Amino acid sequence: MKGGLLRQHAQKGTFMRNEGVGQGGGVLRTGDGSGDGSEECTLPRAGPATDNRVHPHERETVPAPIRVAIVDDHQLVVDGLANWLAEHADDVELRYTGADPVAVVAAAADLDVVLLDLDLGRDAPPASQTVRQLAQAGVAVLIVSAHGEPGMVRSALMSGAMGYVPKSSSSAALLEGIRTVADGNSYVTSELAAIMAEPGSVGAPELSTQELRALRLYASGLKLDTVARRMNVSTSTAKEYLDRVREKYAGVGRTVRTKVELYAAATRDGFIDPIGRGGS
Repeated sequence: MKGGLLRQHAQKGTFMRNEGVGQGGGVLRTGDGSGDGSEECTLPRAGPATDNRVHPHERETVPAPIRVAIVDDHQLVVDGLANWLAEHADDVELRYTGADPVAVVAAAADLDVVLLDLDLGRDAPPASQTVRQLAQAGVAVLIVSAHGEPGMVRSALMSGAMGYVPKSSSSAALLEGIRTVADGNSYVTSELAAIMAEPGSVGAPELSTQELRALRLYASGLKLDTVARRMNVSTSTAKEYLDRVREKYAGVGRTVRTKVELYAAATRDGFIDPIGRGGS
């Protein structure tokens, strides 16, 4: 699904009081207007005009809205979130909906918070890579996903995500999470606390796009030469990608030597579907 840019320009303004009058004097005439018994008195000139304008530090301003992107490849989820936020969150401005994390990273300067699904399909870059790039650009990332695999969630958090909200959570909890991370704070749900406390739950390795593709193809049952043909590289290059994958798993304390172990690790970390099809 291609994403679209949805801009709603929030009205920003400063509330000003009316300005006071300037200096001046005058003549006040009293009487019935016939000329008889009328009296004339001179009003004293006013002193320096009183400045009734609101000084800059006293102005009331409308807070800038939280600029949000929804990155998810399920249209029903995107539409539901977008409609709910439009109805219940006046302080949220939706800037992007779609499933293209690369486009969102490119537009990071125009965003405050990104709601990111962990599973965007086989052709998407690793979620941890997207998280790291957005975090480096100063964007708060809130993971919103049905994918509760501890390894992937921990990997996203280690890469800079500021919270995790399962898709089974309420919309109100999601809005609380958006506002929390927009203020620069971590949003810790009970689900996240349980994941972080799980014994032996270590993060998934950070894989490049080519390493991830080689892993998906090889772990799904293809032979090394077939993997190489699918990737349009030499057999030695395909093997080098897989060797790097094993080294990176070792770097996070996980041993994956055989194809079966690679399959189990890749399935656990959400790199391939449990049914075993690794894609092309």
